[in-house]
Amino acid sequence: MDPHPLFADRAIPARARLGPFLMRGLGPEDLDEDLAALRETEGALQGLFGDPADPWPAGITRDANLLDLCWHRREFLARRSFAWVIADPATDAYLGCAYVYPGFFAGAPLKAVWWFRASAMPGRYETRAAGFGRRFLDWLAGPDWPEAEVVALGLPALAPS
Repeated sequence: MDPHPLFADRAIPARARLGPFLMRGLGPEDLDEDLAALRETEGALQGLFGDPADPWPAGITRDANLLDLCWHRREFLARRSFAWVIADPATDAYLGCAYVYPGFFAGAPLKAVWWFRASAMPGRYETRAAGFGRRFLDWLAGPDWPEAEVVALGLPALAPS
């Protein structure tokens, strides 16, 4: 599998520190935490990736999620798309996920997507999630990344249900 043309000559970090957040490559070792986070935040995540009719992650099974996580790892290693766990650097607690999806056509924007699990930050959710979004978008504008338009699809104002 060839890398996406924007990333053919780039090494995108699998780990990054963005202020009070640690990002680490998402993969099959995150299965249990990822599945729990998806299930507790299910309603808010539906349609997050741009299609309001997309029911993901409604009804996601352990096996289906494992396939998704393996796909994310393979895509990251191939430099075709990128997915990270957003974690607390002090405890490694799973707070949510962040993704970067390049477009398929020349000049298409990068899609930047992020979400936090519903229980991630009781009492300060909106402030912390919005802070992550700003840091993530600033990082995507930095030297690790190609110059490209970025479309933000994150959920900085997602509140716990």
